[in-house]
Amino acid sequence: MKRIVTALTLSIALATPATAYQFRGITGMECDFLNAYHTDETKDWSAVKQWIYGYLSGINTTFESFGHEDAFSQIHFDAAYRNIRRYCEANPDKQIIEGVHEFVREVTSK
Repeated sequence: MKRIVTALTLSIALATPATAYQFRGITGMECDFLNAYHTDETKDWSAVKQWIYGYLSGINTTFESFGHEDAFSQIHFDAAYRNIRRYCEANPDKQIIEGVHEFVREVTSK
């Protein structure tokens, strides 16, 4: 599993072109942001949720390209998001992406 995560990280890092484009995402955002953002009814938190969903889809596609099964086929996205939210509620000083990675580790270690 550690090899897959390392390969995924390296493939993303090496495949990313050096361009002037700016990509917005949640990488680097702390869980505290998700906790506050999610509870603010004036915010459209669906963008954050969709970013997480896209990220998980990318990880799953990478797993499949290495010959592994669809890791998330039996998991509804809302359940995944709740799991990540619980992580963030318990770890407000951590980054959201760490919660996503923790979720991936839990699912793929079964």
